[in-house]
Amino acid sequence: MVNTTSALIGTLAGALLAPIVVVKAVGVLGFSTTGIISGSIAAYIMSIYGGTVTAGSVCAVMQSIGAGGLGIIGAIVSSAIGGTVGGVVGAATSVDAGNYGDCSNDSN
Repeated sequence: MVNTTSALIGTLAGALLAPIVVVKAVGVLGFSTTGIISGSIAAYIMSIYGGTVTAGSVCAVMQSIGAGGLGIIGAIVSSAIGGTVGGVVGAATSVDAGNYGDCSNDSN
């Protein structure tokens, strides 16, 4: 049986933490408020584009997040995904195995 409290806590935690984690992860990659950090993974990603980054590309979107955050749509989407993942993890970790007796092999 699934403990619905654990699933609810996982859902809420995932929904609240996901936007923060996304923004921090983008920053760790090297996308910052002042631009792409030299020598970072972000710089490598930009080099793949040959220095010419088009609007809407992965690099442009990541830089936009690094410079200004997720925005309302990004926050909603990341919260929805985080809440879903958190709920599934919360539900999966709360499954009651039940009492099926002693599983040891003492039948010698």
